[in-house]
Amino acid sequence: MKKIQASVVGAAMSIAATQAFAATVVHETDFAGDISSFTMTGFWSIGPAWPSDIPQAPAIGNPDPTEDHTPTDDNMLAGVGNGLGYLVYVQGAEPGYLTSGVIDLSGYSDVTFSFWRFLNTDYLPYIRDTVEVFDGAVWRGLVDMNVPGEQPRDSEWTLQSFDVSAYANADFRYRFGYEVLSPAAYVVTSWNVDDVVIEGVRAVPEPGVWALMILGFAAAGAMLRRAGRAVCA
Repeated sequence: MKKIQASVVGAAMSIAATQAFAATVVHETDFAGDISSFTMTGFWSIGPAWPSDIPQAPAIGNPDPTEDHTPTDDNMLAGVGNGLGYLVYVQGAEPGYLTSGVIDLSGYSDVTFSFWRFLNTDYLPYIRDTVEVFDGAVWRGLVDMNVPGEQPRDSEWTLQSFDVSAYANADFRYRFGYEVLSPAAYVVTSWNVDDVVIEGVRAVPEPGVWALMILGFAAAGAMLRRAGRAVCA
């Protein structure tokens, strides 16, 4: 009987410890639900996948995707020029951004920011594409998308994942951006983004996990008291 009790207590404490230090989803969106927290400038929009052939030269890359990445029927995504299928130089145009609302990451560690990308673009100094996070004071770039010879020409959805633990804060946000810098830039279909997920480990366990751990410690203490009485007897 004691072995069974010890096994149960051990299992409860093991489960509690695992849950206490397991990554949990802090934020996720497939752009099919509530999108009111997002702001969009330039040619960014959120809506159904709208495949469009890119026009004739000087165009490069692939057309927009015919379907979103999410394995459901909603077919929603965030993209640049949806329904137009291309991005061209506009003299004096400001950069365009898709920016999330505030995500409170205070108290989280091992934070991972991931998303699925379908991007076709040109290289610097013609076009700049950015993925940035807000560290509470300034925007921090995560990757250089426009290295000559390495600029994305996606023909399928591509997973991107970044460790953003160093930038976790109570005012965390993320944004995707583009800027056409030269009239010599090629015409491209630009960004499509879907299934954004942020996961992290809480420094302080959830109340339910605390309760399970306390139960385990209490049961262990009770068993020790019984064992002590048995020895004295």
